[in-house]
Amino acid sequence: MSIETELKLYIDPKYIKQFLNHSLLKDKNYITQDLYNIYYDTSEHDLLRSGVGLRVRRVDDKWIQTMKTANQAVDGLHQRQEWEKEINSEVPEYDKFPVLPLFTTNFQRMKWDLVFDDGSEIELVLDQGEVKANNATVPLSEIELELKAGSVEKLFEVAEILKEQVPLSIKNDTKAAIGYALLNVNEI
Repeated sequence: MSIETELKLYIDPKYIKQFLNHSLLKDKNYITQDLYNIYYDTSEHDLLRSGVGLRVRRVDDKWIQTMKTANQAVDGLHQRQEWEKEINSEVPEYDKFPVLPLFTTNFQRMKWDLVFDDGSEIELVLDQGEVKANNATVPLSEIELELKAGSVEKLFEVAEILKEQVPLSIKNDTKAAIGYALLNVNEI
């Protein structure tokens, strides 16, 4: 188990090119991944009610099962406990744990690993795609700054540097919250 600490920012798709040319990212290497995610819960939304999220993500030819605790989001800063395990398929591996697929996210991720002189390390990602539930689809366009080493203040500092050249706004909704909203399920 680990504690995930990240800052989420909304970016209007019309500013993606401007973002990609940002001086902070210019001449830096990045990787691109296509990520497909299925979010699970019981028919009565017991996981949501308990403050837990269950996701299975396909990364290349692997399936990763992730369980996250309730999201603590203040001013776009998200902190939560997280457990990950590689599994054999898109079906969660929990005996006697009734879950059903509720919604999916399908997006392309561009990822940069930023290392600063003060020893801070931040994973910066740009996610572009969609959240889909039932017959509804919502576009997804966000930046995540995940703290790997250093202080939380560095996340906000990097966000301010990005915002100097690209219009961005703080984002408190997670991808899971958007999916549940499409299902008309409010957090309990």
